[in-house]
Amino acid sequence: MYFKQMKYFMGVAQHGTFSAAALEMNISQPALGLQVKKLEDHLKTELLERHSRGVKLTPAGEVFFNRAQKILAEVEAAEAAIAELKGVVSGEITIASTPTAARALAPDLIDECSVAHRDIRLNFVQRLSREVLDMEKTGSVDIGLAYDVVPEEGVFAEPLFSESLYVVGSAEAVGKTSENIQFKELEKLPLVLERKSHNARQILERMAERRDMNLSNVLEMDGVSIRREMVARGNKSTVTPYGLFLEEIMTGAFLARKIVTPEVGRTLYFVCQESRLESPIIKVMLETIKKQIKQRIEDGHYRWRSVNSGFS
Repeated sequence: MYFKQMKYFMGVAQHGTFSAAALEMNISQPALGLQVKKLEDHLKTELLERHSRGVKLTPAGEVFFNRAQKILAEVEAAEAAIAELKGVVSGEITIASTPTAARALAPDLIDECSVAHRDIRLNFVQRLSREVLDMEKTGSVDIGLAYDVVPEEGVFAEPLFSESLYVVGSAEAVGKTSENIQFKELEKLPLVLERKSHNARQILERMAERRDMNLSNVLEMDGVSIRREMVARGNKSTVTPYGLFLEEIMTGAFLARKIVTPEVGRTLYFVCQESRLESPIIKVMLETIKKQIKQRIEDGHYRWRSVNSGFS
């Protein structure tokens, strides 16, 4: 049995369609289908049920997927261990991250790996926190960076930093001041926010519900660039981590007011499968990510803080 065929099968299972898997794995769709069919022929059973919308795992496919995932993880760990003996940590690693964390960390991580770890190839995909955790659990990515992770069996989760949320906007929109703003004042503001599927929005909605508040004066916009444009027009503000609009705040285009009473915050986590935690490449990336975060906490620009500082 070829490991390549196992990888192709898992790629199709994770993406749900042959077309999406072929695009992601840089192989033609007919060739991908042929490799999966060869694997099914070898096992003398169907692993995937084909339908008009894509594929789903058969009962046999679910069993094989779970076992293959562990086998491939062990093979990758063995390859990495041999490379480590040679003094080289190498390989390709995919990181799923929330847009906010990716925007802050990805460029410098890529730069550092290009200098200090030239044999590591980084790929980034951006997803919502819940999607990051789902991808990590299925093994479709190697590392996840997600907010407010609830620990689950088989998944290693380590908090990296905490950050407060701010009301950000023009002087006209936020009150011509950078002083703290009471949470209850959000009810009066015309806000442009992400949809309720996003972590920061969910935090706000939970806080508002506990205080019998209704955040009804909200325009929903997911894209950061669109929200930036709406806020730049001067009549709306948004709720965001300080670092997301750092350039505009530093230049004075936007003002930022920390939300207090209560303070609203969240924590970013590093997540990976427990079975892969001892992999040299995972260790290197965790160390590198922590190094980048420590530097940002020390320089203070993003207003991140260590996780043990908590929220008031």
